[in-house]
Amino acid sequence: MNPPGEKRKFERVNIDSNKIYDLSEGGIYIRTREPKRLGSLVAMELKLFEKERAILVKGRVLRIIYQDAARQKFPPGMAIEFEGVSESDCEKIRVYLLGKKRVS
Repeated sequence: MNPPGEKRKFERVNIDSNKIYDLSEGGIYIRTREPKRLGSLVAMELKLFEKERAILVKGRVLRIIYQDAARQKFPPGMAIEFEGVSESDCEKIRVYLLGKKRVS
């Protein structure tokens, strides 16, 4: 669920992972103390389901939170907005998120 007063295109779901803090159909927040530069284009593989291959997603670093600015609810890391995700991969992310919402 999006924070009150905050308008987002996609709803976010917190993920229990060492690196992935937050995931939505539109992007991902990755915990790291060594973020890429703001505006950098990054590519990553997301392994959403155990029995399926990982999906390759690309995106741009939109926001960085460094250690000294981190809060309990937002650890140090970087927010990445996905770019050019195929409709089939977007659907896989959507199905994964729906499953996580039901468990939460």
